[in-house]
Amino acid sequence: MKPEDIGIGKGYDGWCRAFHKGSRVPIRHRHVELEVNLITQGQGVYLLEGTLYTLTGGSLFWQRGSADHGLIRVSKDLEMWVAVFRPDMLSRVCPAEMHQAVLSERPTDRVHKKISSEATRELSAVAEAMQLFEDDLPRYNAALGYWLLSAFSAHRRGEDFTEDGEVHPAVDRAVRLLRSENAPESVETLARRAGLSPSQLTRVFAKQIGMSIVEYRQRVRLERFREMFGRGGRYNMTQAALRAGFGSYPQFHRVFKRHFGFGPAEYRRRLGE
Repeated sequence: MKPEDIGIGKGYDGWCRAFHKGSRVPIRHRHVELEVNLITQGQGVYLLEGTLYTLTGGSLFWQRGSADHGLIRVSKDLEMWVAVFRPDMLSRVCPAEMHQAVLSERPTDRVHKKISSEATRELSAVAEAMQLFEDDLPRYNAALGYWLLSAFSAHRRGEDFTEDGEVHPAVDRAVRLLRSENAPESVETLARRAGLSPSQLTRVFAKQIGMSIVEYRQRVRLERFREMFGRGGRYNMTQAALRAGFGSYPQFHRVFKRHFGFGPAEYRRRLGE
């Protein structure tokens, strides 16, 4: 999987943004920047390089650059802050201790910690304030550095979380295949390429990922639709839905409304706002 462009503006060291269930959060992606997630409410399940992590309120989750990661499922009340940082910023701002603890290829600290409610409120308050001066480059970069160092301080004082465990290699391969541009259309083909029988893969996939293969495929297609439809009007809604892999607009409309709780027309209206 090639690294993705996550949209850091020229001169910026990164960004920090609020995300919730309706936000465009790639199911699985890879980029060279460090990513730090702070869950303030609800629950999200991450798949990070073949290991599942369940994040709840107060979770601080570190994903170093180039790690293959993404949200597999989220609760309806999910609220989180996602911050990303350029590699050159890390070398300028972060002490050696931090590089060893969470930024190295083999970190000495766990990447998932439960931090205190006070630290969660402080980090949330700084992130909230940053949204008000994002156009002030020097101030925004300084605030990013403060947020990152504060997050590391909270991380060192936090409690360890035990990861949920490694996913079956065939399930991990199936997830990668479903995310690829030429994803297999049938469960039979997917299972053969993943290395299990269709019945075995269907059962193990649902148990470990928390949804059926069909549902996961639909979520991937919804993500592709939102990515294409949001690119400056290059495609209209029907074109984006078909290019994302849906067989027809009625099918897309049905899946979209079931997943988000409102229809594509309402989504278009919200984008306009």
